[in-house]
Amino acid sequence: MFGFVANITNIIVFLRIGVNDNVTALLFALSFSDLMYLTLMTPSVCSNIILTFVPNWPWMSHIYVCIELLYWPAITCYDFSAFLSVWLGVTRCACVAMPLQFKSVFTKGRRVKLVIALFLLAVCLRIPIITENRLGWRTDPSTNISYASVVKPHRRAIIKINDILNRNLTLYLNFIIMIACVSVLSFKLYQASKMRKSYTSGQPHSRRRRNQIDKAFQQKTCMWFILWFWWAASSSCPRHLFSCSQLLVS
Repeated sequence: MFGFVANITNIIVFLRIGVNDNVTALLFALSFSDLMYLTLMTPSVCSNIILTFVPNWPWMSHIYVCIELLYWPAITCYDFSAFLSVWLGVTRCACVAMPLQFKSVFTKGRRVKLVIALFLLAVCLRIPIITENRLGWRTDPSTNISYASVVKPHRRAIIKINDILNRNLTLYLNFIIMIACVSVLSFKLYQASKMRKSYTSGQPHSRRRRNQIDKAFQQKTCMWFILWFWWAASSSCPRHLFSCSQLLVS
């Protein structure tokens, strides 16, 4: 409920202030994508809750119709939000790294085309598993009554393709891009810090304040890299890499 309220509020606020600049437009698209994810994921979450606490609930169709039919479209919106978040980081990095050329490179037309391209990319990466889940009919032999069900004729092969594309390649490519953005930001801010020190060498108060800001940023950057390397050394990263290698050789 909080996610619905927060994203609807964000959409209203962004529409009122306008979506003319790059960051606001990306945040507006991100809020809309998150809202679509929550909307499509709600039937699956509610079905799992009912299945857990009321296992004998009289379903009008097979339980997996409610759980899986909208699950992968919801995950597609989740991927779209992830792509928008990564591009938002790239935009902020470019604003610091190339401030004079920023407006000429990140134009309104290119921004719209990029958002559409990211959405199509998210859809294309999930098309194999989305098209795999089809709505079919089954007959209960005890009652001779037909009911709707989810049909998955090539589930094993499609799951392998989905794991390679989305759980390995796309995941680590996003992390590499974010690491590159943080590295560029750190280098550019380090250069700016050295330049400011040369200009404020005779002003103790200003120099002390700048040193505090630089140290705070360096600490946050170090913490980010430590957390990322901790994630890379955890069980999830080696498991994903191992599963990818197994899928490629199988």
